[in-house]
Amino acid sequence: NKVVDNLLEKARTEPDPSKRLDLYRQAEEIIVKEAPWVPLTHGVTHLLVKPYVKGIHYGASRLYPWLADVYLEEQDRAGG
Repeated sequence: NKVVDNLLEKARTEPDPSKRLDLYRQAEEIIVKEAPWVPLTHGVTHLLVKPYVKGIHYGASRLYPWLADVYLEEQDRAGG
């Protein structure tokens, strides 16, 4: 991609750090947008979770669970 090549060349020689960072960000946006996504794994993931663990969600890749919303539900101490 000629646009990416030009941005990277300009960034490589840009003395101003903020301008250089902006050029690299522009190049990165194009690279991420145009790059094909090829999964490197095709397996099945099993996740064992206790019944009182709540809020587990998978991310877009479905490879790893998203744990930001995980919480423990209060248990009845007499029942288990």
